[in-house]
Amino acid sequence: MLRRLVAPVEIGFARYDPFIPGYTSPMFNGCMDWHSAVHAAYSLYTLYGVTGDVSYLKAVEAKVKDESVPAELEYMRTAEYKGLPFGEVENPYGMAWFLDLAMKREEVTGNRSLRPIAEFAVQRIRELLDSLDPERMREQILVPAHYNLTWGVIHLHRWAEYTRDAELLSFIERKAVPALLDPELDAACPAQADSTEEFAEFFPPGLLRLAGVAQVWRVSPDVRAEWVGERVPADLHIDPVTNPDDPTGHKYAINFSRAYALWHIYRATRNVRFRDNYTELISYHLSRPDLWGTEAGYVVSHFVPQFGIRAISTALDDGAL
Repeated sequence: MLRRLVAPVEIGFARYDPFIPGYTSPMFNGCMDWHSAVHAAYSLYTLYGVTGDVSYLKAVEAKVKDESVPAELEYMRTAEYKGLPFGEVENPYGMAWFLDLAMKREEVTGNRSLRPIAEFAVQRIRELLDSLDPERMREQILVPAHYNLTWGVIHLHRWAEYTRDAELLSFIERKAVPALLDPELDAACPAQADSTEEFAEFFPPGLLRLAGVAQVWRVSPDVRAEWVGERVPADLHIDPVTNPDDPTGHKYAINFSRAYALWHIYRATRNVRFRDNYTELISYHLSRPDLWGTEAGYVVSHFVPQFGIRAISTALDDGAL
Protein backbone atom coordinates (compact mmCIF):
# COMPACT_ATOMS: atom_id res chain seq x y z
CA MET A 1 0.00 0.00 0.00
CA LEU A 2 2.77 2.46 0.94
CA ARG A 3 4.85 1.58 -2.11
CA ARG A 4 2.05 2.84 -4.37
CA LEU A 5 2.62 6.35 -3.06
CA VAL A 6 6.38 6.54 -2.96
CA ALA A 7 7.40 7.29 -6.57
CA PRO A 8 6.39 10.99 -6.50
CA VAL A 9 8.10 11.32 -3.12
CA GLU A 10 11.40 10.05 -4.51
CA ILE A 11 11.12 12.31 -7.54
CA GLY A 12 10.32 15.42 -5.52
CA PHE A 13 12.92 14.83 -2.82
CA ALA A 14 15.70 14.36 -5.37
CA ARG A 15 14.88 17.65 -7.10
CA TYR A 16 16.60 20.93 -6.35
CA ASP A 17 13.92 23.52 -5.61
CA PRO A 18 15.48 26.33 -3.54
CA PHE A 19 12.42 27.92 -1.96
CA ILE A 20 13.77 31.06 -0.30
CA PRO A 21 15.77 33.40 -2.57
CA GLY A 22 19.29 33.86 -1.26
CA TYR A 23 19.19 30.86 1.07
CA THR A 24 19.61 27.16 0.39
CA SER A 25 18.80 24.36 2.81
CA PRO A 26 21.62 21.80 2.67
CA MET A 27 19.25 18.89 3.32
CA PHE A 28 15.70 19.85 2.42
CA ASN A 29 15.89 21.60 -0.94
CA GLY A 30 13.47 19.52 -3.02
CA CYS A 31 9.69 19.03 -3.08
CA MET A 32 9.04 22.72 -3.81
CA ASP A 33 9.50 23.90 -0.19
CA TRP A 34 11.34 23.04 3.02
CA HIS A 35 8.50 21.44 4.96
CA SER A 36 7.45 19.25 2.04
CA ALA A 37 11.02 18.02 1.70
CA VAL A 38 10.99 17.25 5.42
CA HIS A 39 7.88 15.10 5.19
CA ALA A 40 9.28 13.49 2.04
CA ALA A 41 12.33 12.48 4.08
CA TYR A 42 10.02 11.16 6.82
CA SER A 43 8.17 9.14 4.16
CA LEU A 44 11.32 7.59 2.71
CA TYR A 45 12.56 6.54 6.15
CA THR A 46 9.11 5.11 6.83
CA LEU A 47 9.20 3.08 3.60
CA TYR A 48 12.66 1.81 4.48
CA GLY A 49 11.48 0.80 7.95
CA VAL A 50 8.40 -1.02 6.66
CA THR A 51 9.94 -2.74 3.64
CA GLY A 52 13.65 -3.05 4.43
CA ASP A 53 14.35 -1.82 0.89
CA VAL A 54 17.66 0.02 1.14
CA SER A 55 16.94 2.01 -2.02
CA TYR A 56 14.67 4.26 0.06
CA LEU A 57 17.40 4.73 2.65
CA LYS A 58 19.94 5.61 -0.04
CA ALA A 59 17.53 8.07 -1.63
CA VAL A 60 16.92 10.01 1.58
CA GLU A 61 20.48 9.88 2.90
CA ALA A 62 21.81 11.27 -0.34
CA LYS A 63 20.75 14.58 1.25
CA VAL A 64 20.15 13.93 4.96
CA LYS A 65 23.77 13.64 6.05
CA ASP A 66 25.34 13.87 9.48
CA GLU A 67 27.93 16.37 8.29
CA SER A 68 25.20 18.72 7.03
CA VAL A 69 23.50 19.14 10.42
CA PRO A 70 25.42 22.28 11.50
CA ALA A 71 24.79 24.00 8.16
CA GLU A 72 21.11 23.04 8.22
CA LEU A 73 20.75 24.43 11.71
CA GLU A 74 22.43 27.65 10.63
CA TYR A 75 20.04 27.89 7.70
CA MET A 76 17.07 27.49 10.04
CA ARG A 77 18.41 30.18 12.35
CA THR A 78 19.24 32.77 9.69
CA ALA A 79 17.01 32.34 6.63
CA GLU A 80 14.16 34.78 6.06
CA TYR A 81 11.14 34.59 3.77
CA LYS A 82 9.31 37.77 2.82
CA GLY A 83 10.80 39.54 5.81
CA LEU A 84 9.86 36.82 8.31
CA PRO A 85 12.40 34.60 10.08
CA PHE A 86 12.42 31.01 8.93
CA GLY A 87 11.60 29.95 12.49
CA GLU A 88 8.26 31.73 12.23
CA VAL A 89 7.44 30.71 8.68
CA GLU A 90 7.83 27.01 9.49
CA ASN A 91 6.27 27.10 12.95
CA PRO A 92 4.47 24.95 13.90
CA TYR A 93 3.92 22.95 10.69
CA GLY A 94 7.47 22.36 9.47
CA MET A 95 8.89 22.10 12.98
CA ALA A 96 6.27 19.49 13.85
CA TRP A 97 7.03 17.40 10.80
CA PHE A 98 10.74 17.61 11.55
CA LEU A 99 10.22 16.05 14.98
CA ASP A 100 8.50 13.06 13.38
CA LEU A 101 11.30 12.82 10.81
CA ALA A 102 13.93 12.78 13.57
CA MET A 103 11.99 10.11 15.45
CA LYS A 104 11.53 7.93 12.39
CA ARG A 105 15.18 8.20 11.37
CA GLU A 106 16.31 7.16 14.84
CA GLU A 107 13.80 4.32 14.89
CA VAL A 108 14.92 2.76 11.59
CA THR A 109 18.66 3.58 11.61
CA GLY A 110 19.61 4.21 15.24
CA ASN A 111 21.26 7.47 14.15
CA ARG A 112 20.57 10.40 16.51
CA SER A 113 22.53 13.06 14.64
CA LEU A 114 19.42 15.15 13.92
CA ARG A 115 18.88 15.83 17.64
CA PRO A 116 20.30 19.40 17.53
CA ILE A 117 17.76 20.35 14.86
CA ALA A 118 14.99 18.59 16.77
CA GLU A 119 15.91 20.57 19.88
CA PHE A 120 15.63 23.77 17.84
CA ALA A 121 12.19 22.68 16.61
CA VAL A 122 11.04 21.91 20.16
CA GLN A 123 12.22 25.33 21.30
CA ARG A 124 10.36 27.09 18.51
CA ILE A 125 7.04 25.30 19.15
CA ARG A 126 7.37 25.93 22.89
CA GLU A 127 8.02 29.61 22.29
CA LEU A 128 4.96 29.77 20.06
CA LEU A 129 2.74 28.20 22.72
CA ASP A 130 4.12 30.54 25.36
CA SER A 131 3.43 33.56 23.18
CA LEU A 132 -0.28 32.89 22.63
CA ASP A 133 -3.12 33.99 24.89
CA PRO A 134 -6.31 31.86 25.00
CA GLU A 135 -7.98 33.80 22.20
CA ARG A 136 -5.02 33.43 19.85
CA MET A 137 -4.78 29.74 20.71
CA ARG A 138 -8.40 29.25 19.70
CA GLU A 139 -7.76 31.11 16.47
CA GLN A 140 -4.76 28.93 15.57
CA ILE A 141 -6.54 25.70 16.45
CA LEU A 142 -9.15 26.74 13.87
CA VAL A 143 -6.59 27.35 11.10
CA PRO A 144 -7.06 24.70 8.37
CA ALA A 145 -3.50 24.91 7.00
CA HIS A 146 0.15 25.28 8.01
CA TYR A 147 -0.33 27.41 11.11
CA ASN A 148 -2.77 24.97 12.71
CA LEU A 149 -1.75 24.75 16.35
CA THR A 150 -3.08 21.25 17.01
CA TRP A 151 -0.62 19.77 14.51
CA GLY A 152 2.25 21.34 16.42
CA VAL A 153 0.96 20.15 19.80
CA ILE A 154 0.48 16.57 18.59
CA HIS A 155 4.06 16.32 17.40
CA LEU A 156 5.57 18.11 20.36
CA HIS A 157 3.79 15.57 22.55
CA ARG A 158 4.98 12.66 20.41
CA TRP A 159 8.53 13.89 20.76
CA ALA A 160 8.17 14.37 24.52
CA GLU A 161 6.89 10.81 24.92
CA TYR A 162 9.56 9.43 22.62
CA THR A 163 12.37 11.16 24.51
CA ARG A 164 10.70 10.58 27.90
CA ASP A 165 10.89 14.28 28.64
CA ALA A 166 8.70 14.64 31.73
CA GLU A 167 9.17 18.40 31.90
CA LEU A 168 8.04 18.85 28.30
CA LEU A 169 5.02 16.62 28.90
CA SER A 170 4.09 18.74 31.91
CA PHE A 171 4.48 21.91 29.84
CA ILE A 172 2.11 20.53 27.20
CA GLU A 173 -0.39 19.47 29.86
CA ARG A 174 -0.29 22.93 31.42
CA LYS A 175 -0.14 25.10 28.31
CA ALA A 176 -1.70 23.24 25.37
CA VAL A 177 -4.24 20.77 26.69
CA PRO A 178 -6.54 23.43 28.23
CA ALA A 179 -6.58 25.20 24.87
CA LEU A 180 -7.64 22.03 23.04
CA LEU A 181 -10.34 21.36 25.67
CA ASP A 182 -11.67 24.93 25.45
CA PRO A 183 -15.49 24.54 25.31
CA GLU A 184 -15.81 27.53 22.98
CA LEU A 185 -14.28 25.35 20.28
CA ASP A 186 -17.17 22.88 20.48
CA ALA A 187 -19.37 25.36 18.65
CA ALA A 188 -16.59 26.95 16.59
CA CYS A 189 -15.33 23.73 14.98
CA PRO A 190 -17.79 20.83 15.34
CA ALA A 191 -16.79 17.52 13.82
CA GLN A 192 -19.69 17.67 11.38
CA ALA A 193 -18.23 20.80 9.78
CA ASP A 194 -15.29 18.71 8.54
CA SER A 195 -17.47 16.12 6.83
CA THR A 196 -18.67 18.04 3.79
CA GLU A 197 -17.44 19.05 0.34
CA GLU A 198 -17.12 22.61 1.63
CA PHE A 199 -13.68 23.13 3.15
CA ALA A 200 -10.91 25.68 2.90
CA GLU A 201 -7.56 23.88 3.01
CA PHE A 202 -5.79 20.58 3.72
CA PHE A 203 -6.48 20.21 7.46
CA PRO A 204 -9.89 19.48 9.05
CA PRO A 205 -9.50 21.64 12.20
CA GLY A 206 -12.45 20.23 14.14
CA LEU A 207 -11.56 16.61 13.58
CA LEU A 208 -7.87 17.35 14.11
CA ARG A 209 -8.62 19.00 17.46
CA LEU A 210 -10.39 15.83 18.62
CA ALA A 211 -7.53 13.69 17.29
CA GLY A 212 -5.15 15.93 19.22
CA VAL A 213 -7.05 15.52 22.48
CA ALA A 214 -7.14 11.77 21.87
CA GLN A 215 -3.34 11.74 21.71
CA VAL A 216 -2.14 14.31 24.23
CA TRP A 217 -4.66 14.43 27.10
CA ARG A 218 -3.19 12.32 29.89
CA VAL A 219 -6.32 10.99 31.56
CA SER A 220 -7.85 7.53 31.74
CA PRO A 221 -8.92 5.99 28.42
CA ASP A 222 -12.54 5.99 29.62
CA VAL A 223 -12.50 9.73 30.36
CA ARG A 224 -10.86 10.46 27.02
CA ALA A 225 -13.31 8.23 25.15
CA GLU A 226 -16.29 9.92 26.79
CA TRP A 227 -15.01 13.43 26.01
CA VAL A 228 -14.22 12.67 22.37
CA GLY A 229 -17.39 10.62 21.92
CA GLU A 230 -19.57 13.46 23.13
CA ARG A 231 -18.21 15.64 20.32
CA VAL A 232 -18.50 13.23 17.40
CA PRO A 233 -21.88 11.82 16.35
CA ALA A 234 -21.65 8.05 16.63
CA ASP A 235 -22.98 7.70 13.11
CA LEU A 236 -20.73 10.35 11.54
CA HIS A 237 -19.66 9.36 8.05
CA ILE A 238 -17.40 11.33 5.72
CA ASP A 239 -17.66 10.70 2.01
CA PRO A 240 -14.46 10.99 -0.02
CA VAL A 241 -13.86 14.30 -1.73
CA THR A 242 -13.81 13.42 -5.42
CA ASN A 243 -13.00 16.75 -7.08
CA PRO A 244 -10.83 19.08 -4.96
CA ASP A 245 -10.44 21.58 -7.84
CA ASP A 246 -7.81 23.73 -6.14
CA PRO A 247 -5.03 25.50 -8.10
CA THR A 248 -2.82 25.57 -4.99
CA GLY A 249 -3.04 21.77 -4.68
CA HIS A 250 -3.71 21.98 -0.96
CA LYS A 251 -7.24 20.58 -1.00
CA TYR A 252 -6.02 17.40 -2.66
CA ALA A 253 -4.71 16.20 0.72
CA ILE A 254 -8.05 16.42 2.56
CA ASN A 255 -9.07 12.75 2.26
CA PHE A 256 -5.77 11.66 3.77
CA SER A 257 -5.79 14.25 6.56
CA ARG A 258 -9.41 13.49 7.48
CA ALA A 259 -8.50 9.80 7.55
CA TYR A 260 -5.56 10.53 9.87
CA ALA A 261 -7.90 12.29 12.31
CA LEU A 262 -10.55 9.58 12.07
CA TRP A 263 -8.03 6.91 12.99
CA HIS A 264 -7.19 8.65 16.26
CA ILE A 265 -10.86 9.29 16.98
CA TYR A 266 -11.45 5.57 16.43
CA ARG A 267 -8.61 4.72 18.81
CA ALA A 268 -10.14 6.92 21.49
CA THR A 269 -13.76 5.82 21.10
CA ARG A 270 -13.40 2.29 19.67
CA ASN A 271 -16.30 3.08 17.37
CA VAL A 272 -15.58 0.85 14.37
CA ARG A 273 -17.55 3.17 12.10
CA PHE A 274 -14.65 5.61 12.29
CA ARG A 275 -12.11 2.89 11.52
CA ASP A 276 -14.13 1.78 8.51
CA ASN A 277 -14.51 5.38 7.35
CA TYR A 278 -10.73 5.78 7.66
CA THR A 279 -10.27 2.75 5.41
CA GLU A 280 -12.79 4.08 2.90
CA LEU A 281 -11.06 7.44 2.58
CA ILE A 282 -7.60 5.90 2.24
CA SER A 283 -8.76 3.30 -0.29
CA TYR A 284 -10.60 5.83 -2.41
CA HIS A 285 -7.72 8.29 -2.58
CA LEU A 286 -5.22 5.54 -3.37
CA SER A 287 -7.47 4.47 -6.26
CA ARG A 288 -7.21 7.98 -7.74
CA PRO A 289 -3.57 8.70 -8.65
CA ASP A 290 -4.89 11.76 -10.46
CA LEU A 291 -5.44 13.16 -6.95
CA TRP A 292 -1.91 12.52 -5.66
CA GLY A 293 0.50 11.29 -8.35
CA THR A 294 2.62 13.01 -10.97
CA GLU A 295 -0.36 13.15 -13.33
CA ALA A 296 -1.97 15.57 -10.85
CA GLY A 297 0.93 18.00 -11.40
CA TYR A 298 3.84 18.92 -9.17
CA VAL A 299 1.74 21.33 -7.12
CA VAL A 300 -0.07 18.22 -5.83
CA SER A 301 2.48 15.40 -6.10
CA HIS A 302 5.19 17.29 -4.19
CA PHE A 303 3.32 16.75 -0.90
CA VAL A 304 0.02 14.82 -1.04
CA PRO A 305 1.59 11.31 -1.17
CA GLN A 306 3.41 12.10 2.08
CA PHE A 307 0.08 12.78 3.78
CA GLY A 308 -1.11 9.39 2.59
CA ILE A 309 2.01 7.69 3.91
CA ARG A 310 1.56 9.40 7.26
CA ALA A 311 -2.12 8.42 7.52
CA ILE A 312 -1.40 4.80 6.61
CA SER A 313 1.67 4.52 8.84
CA THR A 314 -0.43 5.75 11.77
CA ALA A 315 -2.49 2.57 11.56
CA LEU A 316 0.61 0.47 10.85
CA ASP A 317 2.23 1.79 14.02
CA ASP A 318 -0.81 0.48 15.91
CA GLY A 319 -0.38 -2.93 14.31
CA ALA A 320 -3.71 -2.59 12.56
CA LEU A 321 -2.66 -3.08 8.93
